[in-house]
Amino acid sequence: DPRAEPAMWHRPRGIVLRIAVRCASSTVGTGRTAHLVSESAVKIHSEIVQRFDSNSRPPSSFLRLLSKRAEQPSDAALVLDAHRRYVADEQGIGLTHINGLIDSCCRVADWETLHDSLVDSKRLQLHFKNAAPLRRAFNALAEHKEWERLSTLHSLLPSMAISRVGTSSLHSDVIYKLVHAGELDAAARALDVAFAMAQTGGNRNHQIRTSPFRVVARAQLKQGDTYGATRTLRLAVTNLKANPGDQPGNHLTGLIVYAIKAAAQRASAAGGE
Repeated sequence: DPRAEPAMWHRPRGIVLRIAVRCASSTVGTGRTAHLVSESAVKIHSEIVQRFDSNSRPPSSFLRLLSKRAEQPSDAALVLDAHRRYVADEQGIGLTHINGLIDSCCRVADWETLHDSLVDSKRLQLHFKNAAPLRRAFNALAEHKEWERLSTLHSLLPSMAISRVGTSSLHSDVIYKLVHAGELDAAARALDVAFAMAQTGGNRNHQIRTSPFRVVARAQLKQGDTYGATRTLRLAVTNLKANPGDQPGNHLTGLIVYAIKAAAQRASAAGGE
């Protein structure tokens, strides 16, 4: 049918046109940063500042390039400063910018800048659609044995704009790392944070399974902290009531019985003194 020809030809041409526009845009973006590709983070940051000061908005590709070029301990602070300028200029902050800021801090082990970034995450438009960037940050802290910083940054999770997806496993990872390192007080605090978020989250992706409670309680009992273990197990029971699908196993039941016996023995010993 001749009348069908325009429709048949129009659609492919439209697709080709859109592809051409995207390719052209990509080429322009690459051209804008070509003169900075081999430059240091200091030079790229200076270029960004000059652009903003002269009311000539630097493209977002500058910020992405800056985060990639962060190699010295002081470079992460430059990435954070530039990030703030883009936010103040009301330029959109995308996932690549979020990843770039977090990863640059970890790459140069600038934990102060990482802390400042996460403390101010909402103002910096760090909207975590999944837990992957934070998981990389927490793993980097663990690799450097920065246990107190790991505990502190984990405690910031309730104040962040973070998706429920993957958050439960993120809590578990942090708790296991702290227990394995012998940081039981920090692990108990991390468990409190996870428990509080689970109680207020209203989403199954945010709930905690039995295992982290069991791991913390077992470590506390081995250390002779019957009070801490009893408290942990009480939290576990409350968590199970909110999440009936996660039934307690034999390990949890045994720990509860052992905690009661240990507490009774301790009370008896104290009374006999």
